[in-house]
Amino acid sequence: MQNQIKCLIVEDVEASASYLSNILKTNFKNIEILACLKDVGTSIDAINDLKPNLIFMDIEINGGTAFDILKAVDTHDCEVIFTTSHGRYMEVAMEHYAFYFLLKPFDERKLIEVVDTYFMKSKTMFSLKKYEEFKRFFYDEKSRLLLDIGKEYVTIKLDEVILCEADANYTIFHMENKKNYMASNLLKYYDELLAPKGFFRANRSTLINLTNVASIKKDKTILMKNDSRVMVSVRNRSRLMTLIEHLS
Repeated sequence: MQNQIKCLIVEDVEASASYLSNILKTNFKNIEILACLKDVGTSIDAINDLKPNLIFMDIEINGGTAFDILKAVDTHDCEVIFTTSHGRYMEVAMEHYAFYFLLKPFDERKLIEVVDTYFMKSKTMFSLKKYEEFKRFFYDEKSRLLLDIGKEYVTIKLDEVILCEADANYTIFHMENKKNYMASNLLKYYDELLAPKGFFRANRSTLINLTNVASIKKDKTILMKNDSRVMVSVRNRSRLMTLIEHLS
């Protein structure tokens, strides 16, 4: 028998909070919903006073963001399931940082799946340190990215990445200081994650950082600031004008 779980919902859209609450009550008898909160201030007070085991938290809330709440409370023994309407880009970023999350509008099947996964995990996925890394990646102009390089995780500055190169099931990050990091994901994965951050898929095996392009040759070759040359594939040449406009 599962233990009783004390739960808070932090959501400023009443219809979303009500829908989420009804699904939880219908499908999870061991989840006790203590309260639904609509702003930063009352959420901080409720989390500190009620000490929930589980929080469903909208990324953006009246009076601020989830980060404003999380940095002001003790989440040591608490799991956080984020909710967001930002769409695919937020979804990819959340997956990269290994958070539980739900996209709006809520899908009942997906919601049940996420909560079932939470019950099966032996440790919490959320940590404030990891969320700080995510926040810097998603919101800050000078983003950092947490890379899984096998035996450890490293944080890199995206503006110092020259290009990313496919290597079988891995991706090599070539940095401006000439260091290389082999990350444990396909290039396609990083293409989707980093495209909104100014990275361009030049060909099947190369993803380039637009901020580190030195010049574009008329033969469709791109010269990077580290003097490496990258050929733009035929299928991606129609996007080359966008790249040129970005640099102008």
